[in-house]
Amino acid sequence: MLWRFVLAGMHCLGVAGVAIGGELSTAAQQLIAARRCEVSQRLEAIRRQPIDASLPDGGNGRFLVIGIRGKPHYFVQCMYHGGDAMVYCEAASGRYAPPSATAGDFPLAESRLAALRALGFDIEVTAGNFSLDGPVAPPEALADRMLAALHAAFGAEAKTELDYVAPLASGMRPSCEPTG
Repeated sequence: MLWRFVLAGMHCLGVAGVAIGGELSTAAQQLIAARRCEVSQRLEAIRRQPIDASLPDGGNGRFLVIGIRGKPHYFVQCMYHGGDAMVYCEAASGRYAPPSATAGDFPLAESRLAALRALGFDIEVTAGNFSLDGPVAPPEALADRMLAALHAAFGAEAKTELDYVAPLASGMRPSCEPTG
């Protein structure tokens, strides 16, 4: 796979070397501005923890899930692997959600799939979630990609209430200045 860089706005988004095609919407930019700090601080906290290779999957717990509150099947998750040199991310496809939870929500609209594709996600899956795997980027860039994907797939905005799951960063309180 050919990895490439693209600048979006004034910052590079994403997994190192994975391009974002097109411009981000104003709503996506606002979400990123509002939540980058709290997401990137959680990612930094995860990476500060020692890797325990004796655990299954090389010590994972080294992941962060960002979900939309009250919608448990609307999430983006990333997991460090390969000694933290790589990161594997997924955006929920609805394949694991019960039919009652997905009525009218999945499959995702073609425009949402195109937006995920532009963020570097493989949307041509026959089973599982939409995925992206590549070299790790700085926490701020990974936070931006996760938030952009949450907006692209599920319409998350700056005011959307989010839930976080990060076993290695549980209980942490990000020290972020309010934005906006």
